[in-house]
Amino acid sequence: MAQATQTGKNNGDAEANVEEQLRILREDLRGLADSVTALASDRTGALKDGVRTRANETADRARDAANQARQHADEAHQKVNGAIVANPTTSVLAAFGVGMLLGMWSRR
Repeated sequence: MAQATQTGKNNGDAEANVEEQLRILREDLRGLADSVTALASDRTGALKDGVRTRANETADRARDAANQARQHADEAHQKVNGAIVANPTTSVLAAFGVGMLLGMWSRR
């Protein structure tokens, strides 16, 4: 009879030990899940920062290119205006000739 009581007590201790190990395992899994979530969040944040930086750099380069194009267009406009002011008769005759050519070309 003493052996049956001892065996039942050992089974109860084993069950309690298994339940304690399962509880510890659940806590470890929660901690692991939290760690993976934090790591993914950090990686996502770093990726977003990298994309944002590249987008800003590209936008800056596009603005610089647009400003340069605007400056070249302004310079060309000033040169044309200077040529027209310096040679008004030639400019009017050239404009008339271009208009005639375009008119003839559009009829075909």
